[in-house]
Amino acid sequence: MLQLRDGQGAPVAVHRADYAAPAYWIDTVDLTFDLDPAKTRVLNKMTLRRNPDVAAQPLKLDGEDLNLARVLVNGQGASFKMEGSRLVLENLPSLEEYGSSPFELEIFTTCVPAKNTKLMGLYVSNDSFFTQCEAEGFRRITYFPDRPDVMASYTVTLRADKAKYPVLLSNGNLVDQGPVEGAGNEGRHFATWVDPHKKPSYLFALVAGVNDYADKRIRLSYAVSDAREVARGFKEAGGSLYSSIEIRLATDAEVTRDKLDAAFADIAGKDPGELRIGLGRDMRLTAPAMAAAYLKGMTGEGAHVIDAGEVATEMLYFLVGSRELDGGAMCTASHNPKAYTGVKLVSAGALPLSGDAGIGDIRKLVEAGMDAATGGGSSEEVDLWDEYRASAEAFIDPAKIKPMKIVVDGGNGMAGPMVGPILKNLGMDLVELYFTPNGEFPGHEPNPLLPENRELIINEVKKENADLGIAWDGDSDRCFFVDGEGRFCDGDFICALLARQALAADPGATILYDPRSSRAVPDLVEAEGGKSELSRVGHAIFKKRMREEGAAFGGEVSGHYYFRDFYCADSGTLPALYLLQALSEDGRSLAETMEEFHSKYFISGEINSEVADQQAKMDEIEAMHPDAEITHLDGVSIDYDDWHFNVRPSNTEPLLRLNLESLVSREDMETKRDEILAVIRGA
Repeated sequence: MLQLRDGQGAPVAVHRADYAAPAYWIDTVDLTFDLDPAKTRVLNKMTLRRNPDVAAQPLKLDGEDLNLARVLVNGQGASFKMEGSRLVLENLPSLEEYGSSPFELEIFTTCVPAKNTKLMGLYVSNDSFFTQCEAEGFRRITYFPDRPDVMASYTVTLRADKAKYPVLLSNGNLVDQGPVEGAGNEGRHFATWVDPHKKPSYLFALVAGVNDYADKRIRLSYAVSDAREVARGFKEAGGSLYSSIEIRLATDAEVTRDKLDAAFADIAGKDPGELRIGLGRDMRLTAPAMAAAYLKGMTGEGAHVIDAGEVATEMLYFLVGSRELDGGAMCTASHNPKAYTGVKLVSAGALPLSGDAGIGDIRKLVEAGMDAATGGGSSEEVDLWDEYRASAEAFIDPAKIKPMKIVVDGGNGMAGPMVGPILKNLGMDLVELYFTPNGEFPGHEPNPLLPENRELIINEVKKENADLGIAWDGDSDRCFFVDGEGRFCDGDFICALLARQALAADPGATILYDPRSSRAVPDLVEAEGGKSELSRVGHAIFKKRMREEGAAFGGEVSGHYYFRDFYCADSGTLPALYLLQALSEDGRSLAETMEEFHSKYFISGEINSEVADQQAKMDEIEAMHPDAEITHLDGVSIDYDDWHFNVRPSNTEPLLRLNLESLVSREDMETKRDEILAVIRGA
């Protein structure tokens, strides 16, 4: 099955029998970039041929956030029109006039990379240019037919200020470079790259920036055949490796990984020779090499490593918790696109290391330098699959679960082999989408929180008349639900349903939720006789609070759900199983169950806005609501009797995130949402 998009940009599932070849083939693409953060000029010269097997029709090119300057056909001005964001060209050379001979199409556009906060297409990060062209990103660079079966060879010329951007890279072979000649080009240089092998547009890449981040102990290597590899390294090299949540690495950055893992071993407070450490990796293409480096580093310090191989993240938690290991390392980049990789580190009991506990210590040890590894460690391999599935199924009563038809979307992550056999064993009729692990992510990015990544499962639920749909992120520690009517189920409402299940099993228990959540969560917990407590956002923080509060269950609107009896860790398997049991016992459909929340709680969802001074803006918002109940657990929360909202800064980007809810009506929510957004986005 191939996924294309219709004229409004919505995904369309195209089966082999429905496939229609493109009306035009593109032989060559010659791109010239004049790189400037405030205004980049892109000249796209293509040679095209009509497909004689397809009836004559206009040429439709996809584009987004582009400023169109001119269109030429064979050097002459051409008439065109716009259909939404699509550029439509009619009156092109006919088969009678040209046959299948090529003709030339020239499109000149401009874009503003500095304002591209979506990180798709051409953008600027840490004073360097990058591209992300997977998932339709190429349409943010130039107008082009957005279909994977249109392949061309590329010539790319990059021109930029040499002092600011000394390294210019793209796909293929470097064929020319030097200063840009002509008046007004003083200090600028160029490089031209030719990739003779035909490829789809989503494999295009460029990088422009500096070549050494030695102060962050990262050096990039350029001895590669494909500039995409270098782009991966650049993406994270300019920022901190040590986030408050986990460590994220760019895939081709040469980090001193042996030292990183030796430092991780030291954190446990034991002699390295006494340590027992779990190791796992997901399906990402770079994960085997990363895991091998971690294995070398940990055994090099004398630790014994239990290697689970390719597994989901929660299976690494299970390995560490069930075998009472001293810690574990999971090579994954979770829901991020293909170009990323990283590691999630846990200590004994599967408790995450975070910026507040562990990762900061590792950073200090790595930056201070470490003695040579002493060696003497060992390793063993273990197959966890059957053991984990049996453990997960033991959380529910299979006899209570009724057969259902479910559309499942694994996003080519680890959910298929982890959850699929359990669901089949329970008698579920599965319609599988991208259910086989594949680090190329040929279907879509493994992030179901993005609307474009869940449109296919929504359409399939409707088409198949399924009871519900379930989607997982890349490392499968989060799951998301679509009801039988094709509506995406908000994470806070799912949290409320799972809290009901937890309280039925443990009356009076404590339930954790985050400040972004709907009041549906505390209201339901109170009605069911439980106790609700707030926690800051973030899985490392949540798991720590789960232990401190002795909470039976906790949930975030982002789809992280935590279970006391699963080492206080998050899981993408258990929420699915618990929800299926809840629906079976209740007798109502998921759509009917969701209606008890939709009819009373009107939520905005999370809305991001780019803000330079986040704290000043939050202070301004707080000052506007002196009569509200105000708290600062995570950002600023403003509470009134019949509406409330939370505004919090992103940990990694210059963004403020708004979540707002009204208990009056959807119209009231939308009015208040727009009022707050006007303040956030105002000068």
